[in-house]
Amino acid sequence: MDACLPRKMNTKHVNRLTTFLSLSLLVQCLSLLNISRFNSSLGTYLFMQWRFSEATSQLIDSGGAILVSLVALDIFIRSLTRKREQLVRPAIAFVVFVGFWFFVIAATHLLNGGHFASSFSLFSHAARFLLPLVILGLFLKREWAAPLIAWAIAITFFAHGIEAILVHPAFVDYIVLGFKSILGVSLSENSAALLLRCVGLVDILCALAVLPLRARGGLFPRIASGVLLWMAFWGIFTASLRLLGFGVQNWAEFGIRCSHFALPLALYYYRRDDLARSGQLKHARPSGPFSFLKRKT
Repeated sequence: MDACLPRKMNTKHVNRLTTFLSLSLLVQCLSLLNISRFNSSLGTYLFMQWRFSEATSQLIDSGGAILVSLVALDIFIRSLTRKREQLVRPAIAFVVFVGFWFFVIAATHLLNGGHFASSFSLFSHAARFLLPLVILGLFLKREWAAPLIAWAIAITFFAHGIEAILVHPAFVDYIVLGFKSILGVSLSENSAALLLRCVGLVDILCALAVLPLRARGGLFPRIASGVLLWMAFWGIFTASLRLLGFGVQNWAEFGIRCSHFALPLALYYYRRDDLARSGQLKHARPSGPFSFLKRKT
């Protein structure tokens, strides 16, 4: 059996998980909408490469962001109501479109170039464009949803790990800023670069640890939950550094990265509930995570 994946999909569990991830997707889409006001990588690509006018590029960029935000809002409302079973083909197509749109954003970021490690964009953005497909799988009660979560976070963390080992200049700045603002310690650029390489190695090891490979026994199943918790913490911490550096007005840079911590957290609770039901986790309640989302019937 896959080390990180559930043996049985509990309906109430999946419903709460769907609501949690749908909220994350809504925040991600609203963040994209905010970013598109100043042109995302798509608007830049249309203007620079396809020679569209600035107004047309902006219209397509913002129009797409508005559409995916409306779809995300609809998905979130459905997750809160009894309309999960009413996800008909047009609705499914729109959910797929949201994932496609975020894939296009990643692809144009790659094609634009000009940024450090931009060649890794498709991989570093994997959690963002796979999140809608994960939610679709949960809506449709498909077992591939859980391994897709694992692949999404593994690919994303692996790519960020490579960028860190290559010493991404922006990452160095965030480390220096974090030490100065949080710990009151002035860190030299060389020390920050060394620490960044260590962080990158940890990211890669975490990515390999959560890959949905079939591992029988051994140490791997025992450390999987801890690794997922660490990834969730690290995802929200690194996203928060954008707020620390540029203030609350930069909230969209935090929100666009919410899948980096929402997906690891979701997979952690998914696995924890599975262990509780199987009797391997004696002190855990097998009722599933996100009990605060439980509705009275």
